[in-house]
Amino acid sequence: ARGKKDLDMSCPDCFKGSLDSGTPTGEETKIAGLDAYVAKPKAGSEAGGEKKAVVLITDIFGWKLLNVRLVADEMANRLGHEVI
Repeated sequence: ARGKKDLDMSCPDCFKGSLDSGTPTGEETKIAGLDAYVAKPKAGSEAGGEKKAVVLITDIFGWKLLNVRLVADEMANRLGHEVI
């Protein structure tokens, strides 16, 4: 069971929600017949070595939400790998 201490560790936006601003840089595509958003790292931020991808699991609002796309874009740039 969650107590008050668990709630204190969450950020205020977790409870009220917020919308980020920005323009997603990834693209919508199909992977194995399913619609998906793919964020690729900016030129120069790609990680060397093997090609890897991160699968981003979303909440009930799904991957079409602007915030999720912006998070995927940021992860791709920071990690240097595609985020799906």
